[in-house]
Amino acid sequence: GGGKLNATSLLLEPLGPEESSRLIANLLGGSEIPEQVAARIAEAAEGNPLFVEEMLAMLIDEGLLARRDGGWEPTGDLTAIAVPPTIHALLAARLDRLSEGERTVLERAAVAGKEFSGAAVAELCPQPLRPAAGRHLMSLVRKELLAVRPGEQGGDGFRFRHLLIRDAAYEGLPKRSRAELHERFADWLELSSEARMREYEEIVAYHLEEAHRYRTELGPADQAAATLARRAAERLSSAGRRAVARGDTPAAAALLGRAVALMPEEDPARDALSPDLAAALLELGELDRAAEVLEGAGARAGASGDRVLAARLRIEQLYLDSRRNQATDAFVDELRGLIGLLEREGSERATARARLLLGVFLFWQGRAAEAVATLERAADLAGSAGEGQMESEAIVWLTVALEIGPTPAAEGLRYLEGLDERTAALRRGRAQVDLVAAYLLALGGEFDEARQRVERARVVLQDLGERLALLAWVPTHRYMIESLAGDLGAAEMAARECCEALEGMGEVAYLASRISNLAHAVQLQGRTGEAEALAERGRLLAQPNDVDAQILWREALARVRAARGSFDEAETLAREAIALADRTDYMDHRADLRADLGEVLSLAGQPDEAAAAFREALDLFEAKGNVVSAGRMRERLARPEAGRG
Repeated sequence: GGGKLNATSLLLEPLGPEESSRLIANLLGGSEIPEQVAARIAEAAEGNPLFVEEMLAMLIDEGLLARRDGGWEPTGDLTAIAVPPTIHALLAARLDRLSEGERTVLERAAVAGKEFSGAAVAELCPQPLRPAAGRHLMSLVRKELLAVRPGEQGGDGFRFRHLLIRDAAYEGLPKRSRAELHERFADWLELSSEARMREYEEIVAYHLEEAHRYRTELGPADQAAATLARRAAERLSSAGRRAVARGDTPAAAALLGRAVALMPEEDPARDALSPDLAAALLELGELDRAAEVLEGAGARAGASGDRVLAARLRIEQLYLDSRRNQATDAFVDELRGLIGLLEREGSERATARARLLLGVFLFWQGRAAEAVATLERAADLAGSAGEGQMESEAIVWLTVALEIGPTPAAEGLRYLEGLDERTAALRRGRAQVDLVAAYLLALGGEFDEARQRVERARVVLQDLGERLALLAWVPTHRYMIESLAGDLGAAEMAARECCEALEGMGEVAYLASRISNLAHAVQLQGRTGEAEALAERGRLLAQPNDVDAQILWREALARVRAARGSFDEAETLAREAIALADRTDYMDHRADLRADLGEVLSLAGQPDEAAAAFREALDLFEAKGNVVSAGRMRERLARPEAGRG
């Protein structure tokens, strides 16, 4: 490589994921290893084959990976794989051979991060070393500790060739130096990126947090540490509010949680963040953490006399309570009172949030028509307040109530057309409009266009990273459309896809209803035993206050019992489901259940009672504008004995 004849210099680039997996399999003699374990090792090793080998050996030596039944299985938590001593010693030895200038530059680069600019490193270097910082960086590139960042050839961008090199360099710094350098880097980034601070705010906040953490670890918190905490909290609060506005719930919860942790308990700014933090935690299902946030902030807001903040916190407390117990009339009444208070105080954003939750509560209670009107008002208020994400969320729930409730299909489609312009900039809301429009079109027999609408929504939801909607709502609408179209195989496939996705996410509330859909599709294809097992599982998963799930498992199990000849039990289940559904204005639910009752009665040899149930179902299908099901019901009434046997 030094200009010699018949010599070639070859840079060994990192192995790709597939190559790393193949290397792991070969090192284990071809034995199988769980895919997620192989992926975790490959991720930690970042394509370095020596690191792959050493990490694998360490996991086996420490008993974290054990051989069982001809394969390998993890026996402990592998989410954070430690650096093997052999690699640590190797990297430490390499760094020890660097010159003093190279070592200093590398340590400053480690503070800046895995990727960094030469200007940032020069700023962190001692004054006498700054002119030589660029030369030392290029020397470290030649020694393959650093690399020029892709797209930065000849520029100022660099990166560590491996995260473990960065970690080894960083660990060589004493805590006092780390605190000082993180603070200096945050200061430099604020000055150099002032015009684009929104892009860098989270990075600045991280370095201020680190500076604060190391200062407090070195001794009692002083005024300098308090200033760092305040600066970091301000940056995190700003970034967290932007995450709320764009609907990035995980980021909002993380950023606002870090901001609150840095603020003194008596700081009013801390409590002002609590409603948004609690709302984000509730969306993530972290109910206990949300309860902790609300308890302390609520008590302080009440004592301070801040009525708007106290109302905002109480709204989220009601939402929390509704997630644990049924949203009762008392919840609805209290929300109405809070809305009145917030309207008098002129708090538009908080009023919009309260109306949004009121609409959700009404829908959960089976009052879909009332929910539509309430959610319309919530969407208008959120839009007026510039809260696009909240407006989109209100539209999502509004369309769900429109879809399930008594609004006729043709009227619902006209309403959705009126939302086209409004949702042009609200992509999540636009996708939801497409999903609901797809179902309403399918009610009228327009299956091809319905399928196209679902696919259009799927593309948008995938682009937005809306995982729950993508994996649950999209296949659910496919199930409903294919069921109407009479393609039972496609309906089953969609329902199964939805259930498998929900189980993979650990989600059980929505699964309780969707698994009953799967049971329905399976039963209609004559697989009674499988349908029974699915329906029983739906019964076990359904919460007492989940009206939808309680209706659906009874419907599915009634079909199973009828198929087995247990007509009395089937009729009891069907009538229980109707009684639950009739407390709601969920029109198609009420119609479907009467059609099912008619089939049970027909099989039981009660044709007159069956015909009466079919006529009730027909009236409800026609009222909803469900042309497809209404047509089938007329055909069914024309042959009253068809259900026998």
